[in-house]
Amino acid sequence: MRLLPHLMGLLLLFLSRGGLLAARDPIPCPSGSTALRWETFGETFFFRYCNRCHGWNNYTDVWTRKDLILEQVVAGNMPPFETVPPEEIDRLSEWMRCDLPVDGSCPTAGSEVTHDNFAAKFLEVHCGSCHWKSREGEARQGAPLDQNWDDPAALRAYALPIRDTLLRNQMPPDLGLSPSPDVDRLLEWIACGLAGLPEKRFYRRGDANSDGFRDITDAVTVLLYLFEGTAPLRCFDAADIDGSGKVEVTDAVNWLNFLFLGGTAPPEPFRDCGDLGRLGCEQFSGC
Repeated sequence: MRLLPHLMGLLLLFLSRGGLLAARDPIPCPSGSTALRWETFGETFFFRYCNRCHGWNNYTDVWTRKDLILEQVVAGNMPPFETVPPEEIDRLSEWMRCDLPVDGSCPTAGSEVTHDNFAAKFLEVHCGSCHWKSREGEARQGAPLDQNWDDPAALRAYALPIRDTLLRNQMPPDLGLSPSPDVDRLLEWIACGLAGLPEKRFYRRGDANSDGFRDITDAVTVLLYLFEGTAPLRCFDAADIDGSGKVEVTDAVNWLNFLFLGGTAPPEPFRDCGDLGRLGCEQFSGC
């Protein structure tokens, strides 16, 4: 009779490892996704059941092995030293079938990482070869034209996809950077609200000196900025008169052509003020 508990224990272990107890159909992603997140579920799960052997304490490692991990846990083959409760297996299945959602977390004390002291340089070095306004045609290597990380509006719109592709080692293509301290700093910057990123401002294209009038002085302002450095621009979008995504000589030329020779009008926002900025607009008082 004293052997009975041991035999029962061996039987349960055999059944669980053979998949008769632990094997379950993976839970699909519910309609509307899931409330489970890496920070509130995944990190704790892997610390509890996996890190004794694997040390999977970061999202990137889990992401790259997600299919194998789910298969082995659902089959009851992992972890080898204990059985994961069925409800925990179901939660893992739900989280993974919903594409491993992650929120990112801002430190309680806040962050010292800003756009100017770190994020802008990181994005230029690691992403600028494709996602920079100056990259055109084949040089962009397939990067969509609206995804330029030196454009504050685009950065705000795509901050979360940037976060996810970095965490999943999908950016830069065929290279990957995560996990690394620099990636962690950029993720912190995103989680804390993109500190220091220039705000979108209303402006009117052509009013390069932001005086509320659009005349020959705006062309002069652009030329002085380009060649003398004596006319600092406070709204680059307003000085980008031809809407090319750059402030250059052609902006002054096209503006003079429009004013005096009946040339083509600049693209919007031109007739009225707007905020469709690409280059940044620190200050504009002409609207």
